[in-house]
Amino acid sequence: MSAAWIYFLKINLAFAVFYLVYKLLFRNDTFFQLRRITLLAILLLAFIYPFPDLNGWISEKPALNEFVVTYSSWLDTPQPIDEIAYVSTLEANEEVAATNWKETGRMILLIIYVIGVVLLVFRCLAEILSVVRTRRRCRQEVLADIRVHISEEIEEPYSFFDWIFIDPKKYNNQTLREILLHEHTHVRQFHSFDIVLAECISVICWFNPFVWLLKKEIGINHEYIADQSVMLSGCNKKNYQYHLIGMEHDHPLAAANLYNYFSVLPLKKRISMLNKKRTNRVRTLKYLALIPIVAGLLIVSNLDAMARMVTGESTEPVMTEEIVAATSLPIQQQEDPILTMADIMPKFPGGDKELLKFLNNTISYPQIAHENDIEGRVVISFVVEKDGSITNPEAVKSVDPSLDEEAMRVIMLSPKWTPGQDKGKAVRVKYTIPIQFSLGKKTDSGLNTPSPKSDALRVAEKMPQYPGGEQALLKYLTDNVKYPQIAKDNGIKGRVVVSFIVEEDGSVSSVEILKSVDPSLDKEAMRVVGTFPKWTPALSEGKPVRVRYALPVQFSL
Repeated sequence: MSAAWIYFLKINLAFAVFYLVYKLLFRNDTFFQLRRITLLAILLLAFIYPFPDLNGWISEKPALNEFVVTYSSWLDTPQPIDEIAYVSTLEANEEVAATNWKETGRMILLIIYVIGVVLLVFRCLAEILSVVRTRRRCRQEVLADIRVHISEEIEEPYSFFDWIFIDPKKYNNQTLREILLHEHTHVRQFHSFDIVLAECISVICWFNPFVWLLKKEIGINHEYIADQSVMLSGCNKKNYQYHLIGMEHDHPLAAANLYNYFSVLPLKKRISMLNKKRTNRVRTLKYLALIPIVAGLLIVSNLDAMARMVTGESTEPVMTEEIVAATSLPIQQQEDPILTMADIMPKFPGGDKELLKFLNNTISYPQIAHENDIEGRVVISFVVEKDGSITNPEAVKSVDPSLDEEAMRVIMLSPKWTPGQDKGKAVRVKYTIPIQFSLGKKTDSGLNTPSPKSDALRVAEKMPQYPGGEQALLKYLTDNVKYPQIAKDNGIKGRVVVSFIVEEDGSVSSVEILKSVDPSLDKEAMRVVGTFPKWTPALSEGKPVRVRYALPVQFSL
C-alpha cells in the first residue's frame, strides 16, 4: 500500500476517533469558545499527527517493540524483492495477475473519489458565486452601527465573512436588533473561516461521515456562541426564544452551507443551551483528555510505520523489481545502542541493484534443499556496524537449516556497507533482507514446469551477464527500444518486466512477459530482448547452465 493511501487512512481514522471523543466529553458543556478551539484543532491535528517521527523513542520501549513484532507478523505478505531471480514463471504470472486486479480496484476507487471531489468543489463555487451575486444586487446601509446589505430578495438573514444580508422590513425593531447582534457576532469572530475550512476538508474526505458530523458540530457551536452573545448584550431571553420559534416556523427548510443563517440549526438544541446552567469551570480540565488521545494516535501511527518497514511493506512507493530494505526488530543493547531506525539508513555499496546482483552472483542453492524440494523465504537479520561491517547475522524467519545457513553465509560475504547515520553520527543499525528460494516443480493446479533436463535454473553460482556488463545492457536498451506510437498518443507508460532464458551457449530464448503494462509496450520490450547478442552464460559447478533471467524495461514519456 502506498504512502498516500496509508496517510489518507490515518487521517480518516483520526476524524472518527476525534468525533467520538468530542461527542462523549464535550457536547453538553457551555464552554463554547473552548469547544470552537477544540473543533478547529481536531481538523488540523488529523492531518498533522501522522508526520512526527517517534521511532527512536519507540525502539527503546520493549513493550512497544513486542507490539511491532505482533503487528508486523499480521501484516506480513510476500515482499516485492528479488523474486525475479528466483521465482518460477508460473508463480510470477499469478502474482502479476493478482497485482493487476488490485491496481484496477484502486483505480476505480480513485475515479469515484475524484468525481465526488469535483462535484463538491463545483457546489462550493456555486454557493460562493450566489453570495457574490446577491451582494451586487444589495444596497449597503448602517443599522445600529452595523454595516449590512439590504435586499427584498433575502428571505432570511445570514452572514458570510464580513457581509451581513437582511431585509429589515420583515422584522420589528427588537427582533431586528437581536438578529443584527447575532449576525455581527459571526462576523466579528470570523466564524466563516471555520466553516470554509470544514467545507474544504469535507470535500477532501467526502466519503467519511465523521467529517460531515464534525462540520455540523462546528455550525451548531457557532450558533450557541452567537446566541450567548445576544443574551450578554442585555436582550430578554424569553422574547429571543419566541423570535427563534417564529422564524423557525416561517423558514422550516433553511439549510446552512457556506454561510451562517440566523435560524437554521435545530431549534430545540439552541433553546436548551440558552436555558442551560453554566458548566462549572473545573470541568474545563476534561479538555486535557485530548492530549493522551493525540499521543495515542501518534504512537499507533509510528508503530504502523515501523511494522510495515519490518515486513517490507514500506509506506514509500517501491520499485517492484528492486530489493526493498527493511529495518528489523531491535536487539538487546550492547556497547552502543543498536537502532531500528536512523535518519540515514545503511546502504549496500552501489545501492539496491548492486545488492541484488551480489546475491545473484553469490548464492548457491544447497544441494540437500534442491534434492528435497525445499523452498521458501528466509529473512536474515544483521547489524551494520559504524564502520560498515556486518555482525550478528541470524535467521529472523527460518525455512530450513540449509537455506538459512546459505543465506547467512552470503550476507557475511558482503563488502562493507555505508553505515547508517543518526543526528549526523555513524550508528549501529539492525537491518533485514528477505531472500526467496524457489524451485520449479508441480503446482497445486496440477501443471508441471519443464523437466530437469530442459528446465532453466533460477539461481546459479555465477549468474549470466550481458557482454560489457550492466552499463552496456542499459545502453543497448536505450539505443534500440522504439517507443510505440500508439502508446505515445495515449500517454501510456510504465515498467514492463520481461522474462527469458539465457542458454548454455549464451543465446536468449523463451521470451515472455512477467509484468504487463500495455500490449504495445509488451511487444516492443519482447522484440528488443529477442535481438540481444549472446550473453556470458551462467555457471554452476564450473559448467555453463541454462538460467531464467528477468529484466525490467522502463517506458517513460
